[in-house]
Amino acid sequence: MNLISGIGMLCVVCGLALKYRPREKDSLMICGVGLFMGLLSLLMSDGLPLLQGVEHGMQAAVLGCCFFQLRRESRVRRARAEARLRMRRMHASKKKAEKKACA
Repeated sequence: MNLISGIGMLCVVCGLALKYRPREKDSLMICGVGLFMGLLSLLMSDGLPLLQGVEHGMQAAVLGCCFFQLRRESRVRRARAEARLRMRRMHASKKKAEKKACA
């Protein structure tokens, strides 16, 4: 069971990283924690069912944190890009208005 959860953890974290392309330190660190947990899950042998349940619960929590952090970073980057675009348009329209006023 650990083998399956470890492979799944590695695949999901890699997929999230490829989709959202993390750049912030926090996002990179949470992806690293997820990859490390997946690797450890591959290396560890199966144990007591209770401990397995705790491990899978922690893996699910880390995957959730990774997803929400990467999505938040993506939204912030998109909002910043849109704000920059609005500022460029605003400056361009001001320059156009100044040229008309001078002519």
